[in-house]
Amino acid sequence: MEDYLQSLAGSQVTECAIKKKAHERVMLELHLFKKGKRTVLTVEEYSEDPTCRWIDQRLVVLGHLASLMKDVVKTERVELELIAADDVHGNLQDSGSGYQWIAFTHIVLRWKDYKVFLGDVESDDVIATGFWPSEVPFVPSITVVLRTPSTPSAQVSTRRFINAEDGVSLRPPAKDFE
Repeated sequence: MEDYLQSLAGSQVTECAIKKKAHERVMLELHLFKKGKRTVLTVEEYSEDPTCRWIDQRLVVLGHLASLMKDVVKTERVELELIAADDVHGNLQDSGSGYQWIAFTHIVLRWKDYKVFLGDVESDDVIATGFWPSEVPFVPSITVVLRTPSTPSAQVSTRRFINAEDGVSLRPPAKDFE
């Protein structure tokens, strides 16, 4: 899967579309084109703290960035310069029409002398999803998020990724949740 993601670098961004989830979170769809192949990446905020979306060294929230990028791709050649991913796993799409990959990501878009940085795999604040490529064998997995209190007022998330065939119970001990 890593080779596939690296092959997306150098793709031209042909369209940016804005979508909103039920929670009013903004999702940015990046339509990519490279060597006769098209694919779509969906980028979504995961963290409530917008720490890693930068244009020309200025912090911009994803919703505003999505509006700006929608206009930029109409007049400029925008390229996906870099994509790095952490904790990549696959699942069935919500529509049930196929499989997708999902990961915490760091994406760099470039045009002229400008660069846009989306996410940072270390801070886990941006998630990207895309269609699972047919040339990569699909491995189903399930995400389990365990929350443990680190202080009375804060919680820390620990992620575990379990293959569906492992037969592990998805119900963690009750003491792990507060």
